[in-house]
Amino acid sequence: MSDIECPNEERIPYSQRVEWKDVVPISVEDGPDSICPISYLEEFKDTMSYLRAVMKTNEISERAFDLVGDSINMHPANYSAWLYRMELFLGLNKDAIDELDWISNIAAENPKNYQLWHQRQRIIQELYKRNEIENFGSLKIDSIADLFTKASGSKNVEIPQSAGKLFGEQSFDIGQFFSKNEFKNKIIESEVNFLNEQIDLDSKNFHAWSYRQFVVKTFGLYEYEFLYAKLKIEQDIRNNSAWNQLYFVLNSHFLKEEVPTPDQGLTGIDQAKVSKESILKDLITFSVEKIHMTPSNESPWVFVQGLLRIHGPELLYTDLYTQINQLSLLKDKKSTYLAQSRFYWEFMAKYYIQKRDFIGSDGVEYSEWNSKAKSAYDKLSNLDPVRKNYWNYLVEKNIVSTLS
Repeated sequence: MSDIECPNEERIPYSQRVEWKDVVPISVEDGPDSICPISYLEEFKDTMSYLRAVMKTNEISERAFDLVGDSINMHPANYSAWLYRMELFLGLNKDAIDELDWISNIAAENPKNYQLWHQRQRIIQELYKRNEIENFGSLKIDSIADLFTKASGSKNVEIPQSAGKLFGEQSFDIGQFFSKNEFKNKIIESEVNFLNEQIDLDSKNFHAWSYRQFVVKTFGLYEYEFLYAKLKIEQDIRNNSAWNQLYFVLNSHFLKEEVPTPDQGLTGIDQAKVSKESILKDLITFSVEKIHMTPSNESPWVFVQGLLRIHGPELLYTDLYTQINQLSLLKDKKSTYLAQSRFYWEFMAKYYIQKRDFIGSDGVEYSEWNSKAKSAYDKLSNLDPVRKNYWNYLVEKNIVSTLS
């Protein structure tokens, strides 16, 4: 009997199956002194008692493989069963695509089960260890242009010119492109499509995003993932998981020394060498656009400042400040919201302190910047009373001490 039973098929207990007559089950009992005995279903007790028996002897067989699958369907959080399932998968040399599909069926009902995500990762790692990944197709990844062409079914696709603006205009649905992709390698295709489906169901599933980083890094899907993360930000500007993924892609690939990146900063498709500064300036513009839309959304503030502190500190209080300041001067409603954002005033306080410290000595200008920083912290105390003690602490640390 298969480990995925037909719902209308009458289940035969393992104790009544001829092929299991040679196995002595180990019963699931809490014991006579149990404080809170569990009322197990008979079906569960039957299955687990036989699973205990074959695990004790470490039986490697097709029947054990079906049995452990049955037990996982009943109790997906049983990590011992998952571990045994992996031993059987390797020992029986089972088909990886079939196994990944089976795990996908478990994920449909249990998307935040730790074990199934770890199991998928172990399968990929084992295939690499055995040098079997390429048995499922070439690991060469098509360019984004080729993927768009393949998805559209046309050789005359207008390639999106701006991933930051919903990819510009194109002759097909960009969401559809990311919902189903064909890669040369069936393992890559399986994992990318599975992850896209899971994130479509829950865009902030930590397990999915964490495993996605493993897949991207393992198969080098950085260009694809850059566009995907930006799409998810466009769909939900407050999706911190998508911002984190974009940060991961940039740190892991695009902001390393002189890597191939699109020829129009990060908005084109053709590959060329682009300087790190050019990339960072594009990201500043992208982030400030999102800050303008939602000034009190922490994600773009943390994203852009984090990248600049690591990769371009000289741009933090020059290019970024210039664009933020331009926002504050706009005569629109969103600029009013900017003035009420604690992230704006926190950035401004740091900017004022940086300007003050650059002068490096007492004087009128030094005092003016110091006073502006103090005013910014006072503003933060009013806007963010929950953290008032913290802002007062920063005043004592950064402002008062400099005047003593």
